[in-house]
Amino acid sequence: MRQKKFLAGLIVEAMLCVVLPLITPSGIIGGASLFAFPFQQIGDGLRALSLSGTVGNAAAIVLYVLFCGSPFLVLLGIHRKRKACPEDGLLAGLSTLLFFVMYMMINPGMIPDVLGGFVGAAGTGKMTLGAVLYSILVGYLVLHVLRKTYLAEMTALQQYVKVILYILGAFFIWAVFGAGLGGLRAEITALAEGNTVDDVSSMFAEMMGSGVSAGTMTLSKVFLVIRYVIDVLPYLLDTVIVFTGLELLDALTEDRYGETAVALAQKLSRQCGKMLAITVISNMVFNVVQVIFLEKLLVVDGTVQLPISSILFVMIVMFLARLLTENKELKEDNDLFV
Repeated sequence: MRQKKFLAGLIVEAMLCVVLPLITPSGIIGGASLFAFPFQQIGDGLRALSLSGTVGNAAAIVLYVLFCGSPFLVLLGIHRKRKACPEDGLLAGLSTLLFFVMYMMINPGMIPDVLGGFVGAAGTGKMTLGAVLYSILVGYLVLHVLRKTYLAEMTALQQYVKVILYILGAFFIWAVFGAGLGGLRAEITALAEGNTVDDVSSMFAEMMGSGVSAGTMTLSKVFLVIRYVIDVLPYLLDTVIVFTGLELLDALTEDRYGETAVALAQKLSRQCGKMLAITVISNMVFNVVQVIFLEKLLVVDGTVQLPISSILFVMIVMFLARLLTENKELKEDNDLFV
């Protein structure tokens, strides 16, 4: 039941990733401005509230202090419940930095003067400031999870792994339908703007055998789509692995040495091997086909994949599957001996 809900959530996420860029103003979703979200929007709201009058300005100051000081409040709450850990100090640093970053978001005209150069350009400065905030937040979360994982028992550790798999599944869907699809749109737009084609020029190009024809443009767009599919294919395949991993964790929780757990571990091992092979072969075939149509393409994107991390992941999964199988056989032998 949980996996069905998770699947439904991923489908909704995919639909939102596809629809939102079409109905929202440019810059709110995806692209470089993603790192500025939601700090840019909050800054714009506080600025509008501050300019609305004396009462609005006072309310904006209060909201500004509360928002920027929220990591400090979280730190105080943590200190009351348990002994502070070294990584908790990042919350204090995050709160301090928030006061500066949000002031820049409220007054974006100051960003070029403070940051200077290209970094201070419109949009780029906000993205850079937002990326710094996210890096500190992610760093704190990773260090905190590492500490909790190191001290956790097996049952709690399995729950942590489940949460990580849920996050990975959501990330994979965003990579496919959010960042990936957004990048495809941008590439097609850039191709069309850089190579305009009308009926007369297209006919002339076809007669002379040179220039940009409508057929060349269409074929180039088709190859961009194929390249996109190949690029996001590993994320789609990894999503399948996420669901199998969740099934395996549920089986391990019920019976670590059961037939179901061992079967799912072996299934996960086979899936990883097949999906790694599919990724490598699809990239290889694309490069060969691209060479065949090279003269008719306006955009060429040849890559050589060396998926070391994927190979390492597959080897680890295979090792764990073999370990589960041998542990089950050993337990059965011990039970027979007793």
